[in-house]
Amino acid sequence: MSAQTSTIRVDLAGRGYDIAIGPGLIDRAGELSRPLLAAPRVIIVSDETVAPLYGARLAASFDKAGVRTTSLTVPSGESSKEFGAFGRLMNELLDRRPDRKTTLVALGGGVVGDLAGFAAAVLLRGVGPSCQPDEQLDPGEMRYGPTQGECRETAQANAGRH
Repeated sequence: MSAQTSTIRVDLAGRGYDIAIGPGLIDRAGELSRPLLAAPRVIIVSDETVAPLYGARLAASFDKAGVRTTSLTVPSGESSKEFGAFGRLMNELLDRRPDRKTTLVALGGGVVGDLAGFAAAVLLRGVGPSCQPDEQLDPGEMRYGPTQGECRETAQANAGRH
């Protein structure tokens, strides 16, 4: 990491991870994330406010690191967490044909982090989630770690239980 970038280690029994904090990390997200990915494929989930501001930079960072990317945008705000909106997100994710090695990347925080994290848990019985804050968010709000869930045949039924 650079002199302006610091790393904080979060030690959890067998599930520890690092948090990188510093300016311009969105442009290095691909380089920093690539060694952690199960496969070089991510789906970026963002909202209508953050995606136009940072989506292209994040996708370019992953592309530069040799990671294939696709992106999805959800409406901004709490209404995106309603079940119908979540079902639409799941359908859009399934349209992109992810496999269990695909990683979902949440660009933003709050609603987007909640949606992408839950989708990662239930999509195909769990794919890897990763969160990338937009540059205005508290980095402490971002989190990384795999979760497992249950997936059924239709997106409306993809809200599995843990």
